[in-house]
Amino acid sequence: MRHLLTTALLFTIACGGGETHQPAPKPEPAPAPAPAPAPAPAPAPADDVSKDTDISAMSAEDKHAFLMKLGEKVYTTGDGGIACTTCHGPEGKGTPGAFPPLVG
Repeated sequence: MRHLLTTALLFTIACGGGETHQPAPKPEPAPAPAPAPAPAPAPAPADDVSKDTDISAMSAEDKHAFLMKLGEKVYTTGDGGIACTTCHGPEGKGTPGAFPPLVG
């Protein structure tokens, strides 16, 4: 009988019968992620240029200036379609793995 009591006592102690357990602390909610930075504003569209303008009588410098303004307008506003800045960004750097850079 003595061995049975000793065995039962050791079994009770080994199973944690002598310890008091405190309840686990409540988990704190994960901190909210930082808000994404605001996208850079799109550059202002170029002066009002029309793609219907006849450039055949323009000088080389005027043609270049006109086409650069028209290109800027198409890039920033889409001029009736989707603006290039939508995918390639305002700086033309693109989105890695999705849209190639147009610069550098």
